[in-house]
Amino acid sequence: MRTKEINLYQIEEIKEQFPALFKEILEKNRYFNTDFDWYADTLSTVQESLEALGFSNIEIHFSGFGSQGDGANFTASWSYAKDWKEAGFMESFRPLAEALDSLKERSFKITKGNSRYSHENTVDFTFYDKEGEETDEDESIVRACKYAMQIIYSELEKEYDYLTSEEAIFETLEANEYWFNEKGDIEN
Repeated sequence: MRTKEINLYQIEEIKEQFPALFKEILEKNRYFNTDFDWYADTLSTVQESLEALGFSNIEIHFSGFGSQGDGANFTASWSYAKDWKEAGFMESFRPLAEALDSLKERSFKITKGNSRYSHENTVDFTFYDKEGEETDEDESIVRACKYAMQIIYSELEKEYDYLTSEEAIFETLEANEYWFNEKGDIEN
């Protein structure tokens, strides 16, 4: 049997004593905070806001971040449910709420188009009159929905950028009191 002694450090010590190793550890753990459903709270807030505005059968899709075709969209059905001024929704969805308020006699569906991407230009809109017959598209509604989809992507991107930032990675490693060896690997 052979015994080997190694030095272990917490992230704060490495930050102070070994700045190059500190940078290496942060880069090695860049996606540490996104190895789970980090987006669940944001999508839940969006879902609740869309429901408050009268949408049903909502499915939110997104891909990101930094590639062509990245974005967010949602598919859903909508019919006038209640006065939007009384609904609890994300303030950034106000343009959508105001556009929907003018559509009391009609309904519409948003469906996924034939695309592998998930941005606002990959959905199709079908509008119906009060008898349920297909009718002309309402451009103001389409624009407002697409704007809401851009907002969703922006919120997700902000959260992702923070979670992969050096500040957030450091905070996570420090809060979990991880110990590191001199190569920058986590030791238990």
